[in-house]
Amino acid sequence: MPKGELVYLTSFELNRLKALLNNLAGAGGSGLTDHSKLTNLDYAHAGHSGFEPAASKGNLTAAAPIVFDNARQVIGGAAQVSIPKATASVDGYIDHNDFATFQAGSGFLNDATRITKSADQDVTNSSTLVSDNDLYFSITASHRYSVFCHLILAQSNATGHVKIGFYVSSGTMTGTGNATGFSGPFSASGAQTTQTMDLNTQASDLNQIMGIVVAYSFIPSSNGTFYLQFANTNASSGRISRVCKNSRMYYNDIT
Repeated sequence: MPKGELVYLTSFELNRLKALLNNLAGAGGSGLTDHSKLTNLDYAHAGHSGFEPAASKGNLTAAAPIVFDNARQVIGGAAQVSIPKATASVDGYIDHNDFATFQAGSGFLNDATRITKSADQDVTNSSTLVSDNDLYFSITASHRYSVFCHLILAQSNATGHVKIGFYVSSGTMTGTGNATGFSGPFSASGAQTTQTMDLNTQASDLNQIMGIVVAYSFIPSSNGTFYLQFANTNASSGRISRVCKNSRMYYNDIT
């Protein structure tokens, strides 16, 4: 019809128009109450729950360590996403107590200088201690040093097992320490140039690597270099003692 012209409605058309207008206005003037006249998305945006589009309500999945509540896999259905606490066998989060324990135990390593061995090194048929090619550092006379080693060792014969030692290139050192898997503590009696330990194990295969932890503290009498050394305890033909790649030495000058 042309714009501006009067329009005549039948009584049926008038009543239908009134019903539509009333529905739009709502009983309290708050808007459309018959949500079927709107899309579900429009209705959800207007603050009504339960009318989200079906596409947003599909099943959800999660990759470990995140856990999804499989009993309520729909948005708006009280679905829960969580992360479990970590255990020795399960990935997860650590709480503040775990963190404090870790920090307390790793304080020395955080402050220490780390040296990592670059390649396997062998001593064959020799009870003479050999200085490690990587695990050494410079020292200052009368300073106090704390050393922590995580050594990866191997030997071809249990009778000719690994012997390790610490050595200063000049003067002497006074100190003591201990190691897992060795026969006794490093000697604390008097000033010495070298202190040794014999590995107390029956491993007889170079592929059977052994993790050894060593803690040692000392005071050198002179400036020089501090070395890890190793050899065969009982040398004989074909007997091999090995310090493996990625063995590590940590040290602190605690003067």
